[in-house]
Amino acid sequence: MFHHDAMRALLCSVLAVGLANGTACAKASDANGSTGGGAAGAGGNSTASGGNGACGDFAMCGSDCVDTDTSLSHCGTCGNACASGDNATATCDAGTCGLVCDAGFDDCDMLLSTGCEADLTNDTDHCGACDTSPTESCNDADDDCDGIVDDGCPSGLGVLNGSVAGHLQYGDATGGVAFSDACSTGMAMYRVSGYIEGNIDQIRAHCALLELATDMSTVPFDYSVTRGAEETLAVYGSYVSTLFDSTCPANEFIVGISGEASTGGVHDLTIHCAEILIKGNPGAFTISHGAVTTITADGTTAGTPYVDVLTAPSVVDRYHGRSGLWLDAIGIGEASISLTFVAEESP
Repeated sequence: MFHHDAMRALLCSVLAVGLANGTACAKASDANGSTGGGAAGAGGNSTASGGNGACGDFAMCGSDCVDTDTSLSHCGTCGNACASGDNATATCDAGTCGLVCDAGFDDCDMLLSTGCEADLTNDTDHCGACDTSPTESCNDADDDCDGIVDDGCPSGLGVLNGSVAGHLQYGDATGGVAFSDACSTGMAMYRVSGYIEGNIDQIRAHCALLELATDMSTVPFDYSVTRGAEETLAVYGSYVSTLFDSTCPANEFIVGISGEASTGGVHDLTIHCAEILIKGNPGAFTISHGAVTTITADGTTAGTPYVDVLTAPSVVDRYHGRSGLWLDAIGIGEASISLTFVAEESP
């Protein structure tokens, strides 16, 4: 008569394999001290693929047949679970744990334990890709991933610290009555008009607001200064002769004067006009004068030449002098153009 365990082993070798029979065969083999050499194959508690055992090409992990090539709970070997980590989904590929990062994140430190730790949209060291630190450009985008769009790019301008200090008056220092006049805050002169014959008989200055213009049709953006709202200052001098009107070209401002003058008054007045140029990159923008245009109101009386021309970033925002029947003396003042920028992020 067959022993009970021997009978069970024989049945296992005859019957087709199945999970229940595989378990039974494994128990029979264990009872007989076998290491899996029986007809049924790997044995019930195997942690490796048996090839032709109870689980076929899979592994027996506990009581389950498992594909350790793809199992998240038994990746590569029984019990080796793949963790998902932050901003990521766990994977098991060919028995090796890995991660699939959520959109906009990456595993830059190559550690499964930290998941996809790098936010590619808000990490200055991993901006757009691991180990990438691009510079900011003026293009309506956050190129350097510091959380601020176009930081360091121009956002506005001002005309500051206007004064006549350091600027002489040219002409008759004692004739007529002293005057001093200035454009409103944020404005500068772009035009002078009046009457002229032998001298400048009447003069009045015209001011315009300096406005920052952004050309977004090119990348990076181009910046320029344009003329905005206008105002007209008071008239100085009273004699009516021949009308003159000296106006700077479009979007140019007065950056100096020259002409001829004497103790008999101011005879000629030439305004020096220039475009205000803004060039550079975030954190390194500069203001300069463009090519100078000159426009002359030329009286018939001769005098001594004078000239007072500013350097960037200054513009003429005021003038002073003396006047009575005509313009006895004239001098300019200046203000400095300053830019404001899209604010840097506070630490």
